[in-house]
Amino acid sequence: MHSARQHVPVALYIENLRAIVLHLRTVAHARHVILITPPPLDEQARLSHVQAQGIHTLQPDRTYELTAAYRDACKDTADLLKVPCFDVHEWFLKTGASRGLYDASWRSLLSDGLHLNEQGNLELYEGLMAVLDQHVLQGKGTEAYPHDLPWHSDFGKANTKQIIHAYRKQLEENCTSSV
Repeated sequence: MHSARQHVPVALYIENLRAIVLHLRTVAHARHVILITPPPLDEQARLSHVQAQGIHTLQPDRTYELTAAYRDACKDTADLLKVPCFDVHEWFLKTGASRGLYDASWRSLLSDGLHLNEQGNLELYEGLMAVLDQHVLQGKGTEAYPHDLPWHSDFGKANTKQIIHAYRKQLEENCTSSV
């Protein structure tokens, strides 16, 4: 069972991920790309949510098994494209619970069985920062990482066009040196 209106077949999902990474690398000149898997899905909570919307069904619109297939596809695509991947599914199931940041149930991180609630977003942030630190910042902290755009406080000190031109030049140099 899947949500027919929003369903994207796994093969097309993989194709889309590849296109996004290629676009970010070649057109947007992104220095770093990190793929993020979907979180696990709580079928019972999802079913309750769908039924509360007035939809009379005995099946959830999504399944844990299918969501896990997208997770695997994301991880495999990241491996193939040699980009880091933050496995939210794994983080929620194992890492978060073992760190004792919330009750042992990963279900407590989802608002409707599918979407993250406030605590889920905090967990996502913690895990993503760990991946970012490992693969991009390398323990130096965000302060040491160069910015792509000027700080707002830089404006007003000099000609705005000069500031933008200098930052664009810096960005181009950073992109060519990271290719």
